[in-house]
Amino acid sequence: MDAQIKQLREEFSQVLHGINSESDRGCALFAAAYLDKALAELLRSRMIQDKRLDEDIFSSQAPLGTFSSRIKLTYYMGMITVEERKGLDTVRSIRNHFAHHPDVAQFSDQMIRDKCLNLFPQEMAGGLNTPRLRFVGAIAFLLGKIQGSMLESKKANLG
Repeated sequence: MDAQIKQLREEFSQVLHGINSESDRGCALFAAAYLDKALAELLRSRMIQDKRLDEDIFSSQAPLGTFSSRIKLTYYMGMITVEERKGLDTVRSIRNHFAHHPDVAQFSDQMIRDKCLNLFPQEMAGGLNTPRLRFVGAIAFLLGKIQGSMLESKKANLG
């Protein structure tokens, strides 16, 4: 288990470093893709091991082939809270805006700015006073929660 925790910490650090070194668009797309991947890993941790799992369940045309479907299922399985679901849906919405408006989208755009500033209540935001910092803070929080759930799931499977 200690090796898994160490691996997750390293992964967490690499993701945050990668996100912070990207443009606004790159930050939003990379962060959402990584959370999407983490949700898929969390779901896999609670499923039987079968060589066809990825193709049958997680490929792009399969039932869990989208970020949205993974958010919904992890929520309805009790793997994430309603607040985490709202945060993930907001990240997904921001990602979609950047993906569909690549010429103009920035964290300073009013629509994105408002969504980012609502990711954390003001009293919890601390020094996260710009939309991008709030977004990155939310990514760190959500990724930590997902990784924690994954560790709990693996621990339960061993137990």
